[in-house]
Amino acid sequence: MEHIKLAFLLVLFCAVGLVFVGVGLYFLSEKNLNYYSGKKTMVRAAGFVSLALGILTVIMGIAMYAQPQLLEYLVILYLIVLILVVFSTMIVLKKKK
Repeated sequence: MEHIKLAFLLVLFCAVGLVFVGVGLYFLSEKNLNYYSGKKTMVRAAGFVSLALGILTVIMGIAMYAQPQLLEYLVILYLIVLILVVFSTMIVLKKKK
């Protein structure tokens, strides 16, 4: 039963990570950047953050599956990195205004 839960977490984290990567690539596309020409910096920042979070989410899903004994620590680490990335992005975008 434990193996099924870990496999479900792996699939879930990989799916969500790929969605983040897709959104990041969409935000960074030329068509989207031209559409939001006045707010290019914000759109570009959102694209890079989304791309980074997607890659981080996929890596964490694989790490949780590979090292199930470290599951609690990996979740805490993931949440800390997630909060740091979001807050640092907010600070950088606030300073650019």
